[in-house]
Amino acid sequence: MKNQMDEKKPMGFIEPELLSAVLCQNQRAILKKINPKMLSTYCWLMDELHRRNVFEDQEYRRKFGGYYRMRFVSQRYRDAFFALFQEVKSQSAVSFEEVAAQLYQSDKRHEFSFISKILHTVDPTRPIYDSQVGAALHIRRTYQADLNRRLRQDAELLDSISAYYRELKSHPQAAELLNAFDQIAPAYKISVEKKLDFILWAWGGR
Repeated sequence: MKNQMDEKKPMGFIEPELLSAVLCQNQRAILKKINPKMLSTYCWLMDELHRRNVFEDQEYRRKFGGYYRMRFVSQRYRDAFFALFQEVKSQSAVSFEEVAAQLYQSDKRHEFSFISKILHTVDPTRPIYDSQVGAALHIRRTYQADLNRRLRQDAELLDSISAYYRELKSHPQAAELLNAFDQIAPAYKISVEKKLDFILWAWGGR
């Protein structure tokens, strides 16, 4: 019988034992890609979230958009994004599907990665999804023509990544890499989930 973790793990996820070993073997190359500017900008975005109106504040919008590479979305989507971001920023339990459905109404686009970044900024224990993390974890998403099925699939995928991170960080080699991460970022308070995101982003983009 499969255990609960097996049921949550989407087909294509690399086994945590294997990934932790590979990451540890490539520790130096991974950490080299995580530079001080990247860390400081991320922490600025987290620190300033509740000090600014993220819809009206152009500096916050510019830095968030630059950091997370919001290059190919319309101004209409961008405005809707930051308006909703401001609305939900104090709602740590807001659901992925709720945010995604509201944003879809702006210009009929479903931007999975950007939505995960809203949710992570609101609650840093929630994971981010992007193509590099997907590559590192060997995730395969399937196309869903129906919007509700697409949103449900992506919500479940984020839940699966959270479950995967809980398992991954328990492995000694992953714990060793997280400790090494702390040595390059001693001044920053960063969640374990974001540390893993930085590490997987660096590895997935190799």
